[in-house]
Order: sequence, then C-alpha cells, then structure tokens
Amino acid sequence: MPAETPLLKGKSFDYDRDLYDRQFMSCLFRHAVVWFGKMGLPADLLFYDALASSDAVMQQMVVDKLPKFAFRCDSFSDADFDLIGVKEIGVLADTFVEVRPLIVKQIESGKAVLLEGNVFYFPHCPEYRNAHAQHVVVIDHIMPDGSWHIVDDDPASVLCEYVYEDAVVARFFENSVNRKLRYYELDPSRPLGEVVSLIDDRFEAFVRGHRDTFTFYDAVRDILRNPYDSNVNKHRLLHDCFSILAGSRKCFARYLQISHWPDSLVIGAMRCSKEASVLKSVMARAMMTGALRFDGLVDRCLLLKQLESDLYGSLVAGLRK
Repeated sequence: MPAETPLLKGKSFDYDRDLYDRQFMSCLFRHAVVWFGKMGLPADLLFYDALASSDAVMQQMVVDKLPKFAFRCDSFSDADFDLIGVKEIGVLADTFVEVRPLIVKQIESGKAVLLEGNVFYFPHCPEYRNAHAQHVVVIDHIMPDGSWHIVDDDPASVLCEYVYEDAVVARFFENSVNRKLRYYELDPSRPLGEVVSLIDDRFEAFVRGHRDTFTFYDAVRDILRNPYDSNVNKHRLLHDCFSILAGSRKCFARYLQISHWPDSLVIGAMRCSKEASVLKSVMARAMMTGALRFDGLVDRCLLLKQLESDLYGSLVAGLRK
C-alpha cells in the first residue's frame, strides 16, 4: 500500500454535526470544543460570547479582506479555557520525530493532541497536491500496526476518522509554516457550579459591553453594486459573512439554552441564525448560477438587521430582571 494512501477513509465520527460545524469556528477551535466535550468538560459554556458583532464581520471580512478561517472575535480566549479548567500547551518543533514521543505520551494517558500542518500533504483534504494552507487535525490514538488514527474534516467539513502511516503525518507537519503541537492540561478541581457562576458573570459583562451598529446589513446593497470587483468574488464574500453570522448565533443560542435563559431569547438567537443561513444559501446559489434576486436579498438583510437589534435589546432587558 502506498504511504500516501489513508488506511481508513472517512469513517463517520460521532459528534453533534449541527452545533459543532465550521460556519463560525476555525478548525482549531472546532476541534478543541468537540474534544473538551468528549472529555466531560462543559464546553458549550464557551459560547457565552459567541454573538460575533456584525461590525466585526464587516471590518474583517469586507474591509480587511481576511479569509473566513482568520475571523476572530471575543470567543475561545485562553482566559475562557481556564474558566472550564483547561490550559493549552503549545510545542514548536522542526521535525515530527521531535514531537512524536510527546504525542505517544499524551495518547497513553488517555488524551488527544492537535497537530498543525499543511493540507497539501493529506489525501483526504480537498487541497491535496494543489494548494497550501495551514490546518489542524486531532490525533487520538495509535493503531496496533503503529499508524496514527486522526479525526479531521472531510470535503464537506464533517468530522471523520482517518488512519495514516508515520511518513504521511510527518510530511503534513514538517512542510507547514507553523509546525506546532497542542495538547491540553485539565484541572478538574473547580466545581461545575463555580464554573457556571464565573461564566454567568462573564456573560453579563459581555452583553453590557457588546456593541453593534448593524450597518453591515445596509452595506450589502453597496457591496453588491461595487463595480470594481467581480460578482463571483462579491457572492463568495457575502456567503462567508453570512456563514459566520449563522454559526455564531447558533452557538450563542446553545449557551442561552443550557444556561436556562428565557425561551424567547433562545428562539430569537436561533431565528437570527436561520435567517443568516438562508442568506448564506442564497449566496451559495448565486456563486453557482450567477443569478441573484437583488431586491429580495436586500429585504431579507433588513429583516435580519431588525431581528438582531431586537435580540440585543432583549438581552440587555433580561439582565435588568
């Protein structure tokens, strides 16, 4: 069997596909949250500040032209990880041989590691042998023959299981810009009640400090009318913007749900997510067909703007009760 052929091809991995998707979370943070949950940690509490400002989406995606995976907001900080008893340990190395013993040690202690590398060298990635990009995968155990069992996205961004020999994993790691291994030390000493209380306080501070002018939704008209960019680029840009908005509101709704906020707030956050998802789908079709009903899109953006404004108003009012 050639070294580059995966020994196990895309077996479905058991996790909540709907919640833990790649609309909002980067590969690193999606992997981290999924594995925190599998380790019994209250990972969904980390979504308390997942209500990404549409102003931040506008600035980073439209003005700064950042790729979607580079989008950042308040979520998933080291301080947040610390609240649920997690400390990230990062190790930089030049070769896979250097980090291999550490990976084995973590796996033997029942943990998983996150390995950063270059998708050009992993056959299951769409970019295999045609594009270079940084990516993170999970290594969670060693097979009886010494090959590595990893968990990573399939081409549809669904987590699946793959098995690769040493040489393939080494190429992935050693040919990347940032050759980094991550693992997490856990502190189970903090009672869950204390964790919940601390995050409740963080949530209240987040809501009180949250600012959003919602001007992005008005700007969609001008973005689409920009004569200095192609329709393909404009449609892709808006697709990614609405993807972030849809995913972040869904995660935020999950926090509201498990923290026992009123159903009206959970429903409001989910409606924002669903409306953003509809707009994402509209842009996906436009990317494929080139057809777009301009006035209908603008009307839906204004509807989402109102829903977002109503949600934030309800959140602030809820803190006063």
